[in-house]
Amino acid sequence: MTGNCHVRFLGGNGAARPLTYPILKKQKMQKVYFDTNIIKFSATELRRLVPKKVEPIVWGDIVIDSPIYDIKSINPNEKIKNDILRKEADLLPEIAELAKGNTIKLVIHHETLLESWGIPNMDSMSGKFYNCDFGDAILGTSIGILVDN
Repeated sequence: MTGNCHVRFLGGNGAARPLTYPILKKQKMQKVYFDTNIIKFSATELRRLVPKKVEPIVWGDIVIDSPIYDIKSINPNEKIKNDILRKEADLLPEIAELAKGNTIKLVIHHETLLESWGIPNMDSMSGKFYNCDFGDAILGTSIGILVDN
C-alpha cells in the first residue's frame, strides 16, 4: 500500500476487504482522507432514553399512566440491512486502531467538517471517529482508495 488513501463506503456495490496491509518502517505514514459518511457511521454509542415500563400515578381522583425510561447505548449501525455496507461499517473501529497506533494518519477537509455539523445523531459516546486525531487534508494531493483497494 503506497501513497495516500481515501476511505469511503461503496454503498453496497463492492466488497469490503480486511485492513491488514503491511506498512514498512521506512515508508512515510499513510494519509487516509475521511469523508462525511465515514464520520456518520462511526457514531456507534448513542445514549438514548428508552421506555422501560409504565407506572400509574394517583393524583387525587385522577390516575395517570406515566412512562418510566432507562438510559441505554444504541448503535444505529445494527439496523443496517445491506450486508456489504454493514461489513464496511464494522471495519471502522479497525481503521481507528490503525490511526491510534500511528500506522496511518487521518486527514479531513474543512468542508467535510462543515457538512458533518448537520448530520443527526452525532452525539456518540465514542466521539468523532472513535476519538482519533485528524490532520488537515490538502486539496490536489494524490488520494487512493483504502476500503476497495
